[in-house]
Amino acid sequence: MTVPQRVLTSGTRSRDLQVEGLRKRFGGQVAVDGVSFTVPAGTLLGLIGPNGSGKTTTLNLINGVYRPDAGQVRIGTVTLTGRRPADLVRHGLTRTFQTPHVFTTITALENMLVPVLHRSARRGQFREKALALLDFVGLADHRHTPASELSGGQQKLLEFVRALMTDPAIVLMDEPFAGVHPSVKELMRERIADVNKQGTSFVIVSHEIPDLMRLCREVICMSDGTIVAHGTPDEVTADPRVVQAYLGHGAAGRRSER
Repeated sequence: MTVPQRVLTSGTRSRDLQVEGLRKRFGGQVAVDGVSFTVPAGTLLGLIGPNGSGKTTTLNLINGVYRPDAGQVRIGTVTLTGRRPADLVRHGLTRTFQTPHVFTTITALENMLVPVLHRSARRGQFREKALALLDFVGLADHRHTPASELSGGQQKLLEFVRALMTDPAIVLMDEPFAGVHPSVKELMRERIADVNKQGTSFVIVSHEIPDLMRLCREVICMSDGTIVAHGTPDEVTADPRVVQAYLGHGAAGRRSER
């Protein structure tokens, strides 16, 4: 299926995401320790690791939920470190969460329009785009359904396409495949691939490792707040440091966090 046409434009949309030396401590615990990587435009990057390895904290540092104790986040030449998540959206960075952050008392269509409420000059275009994106993930018939009445998987699909309303350069996704029906998981994987083909980059945290390896061409494994391996799916799964990271937590391919 064709990805709905973009409405917004920005000078930062085609720039790389650069993460340099991120560090975050919570009390006496170092959650992220010197994490650095680059996400070139059009990249599908998977982020794996056992519980407590720092994956979600890394996403939270990138999109401004936490301010890092050290390090920088940039898109192109624009420094994003410490900015509020709403500000980062204007620079092409959006985020989805393990538990979908949807507005349950309003409809699916109304949820779609929330990110562009301040852009009333293009209201007709945004409504058209919202309807096209809902159709893109099979939610067109639920456009007038309150989000509270959608299944958990449908809420994840809604949050995903809502993140696309601002034509992001980079989408951060936390556990998009966890706890959903296999058919929803397959649809999510297909639609992420479709959007990526249009040049949008993704950084995806997942414990659904077989699904992630099918989707991503590049994978990072974290352990104890640091990156222990970075390469193709085959390179990462064959790396003895990755096997070591998962010891005591189950084999990498069978790992699940619910």
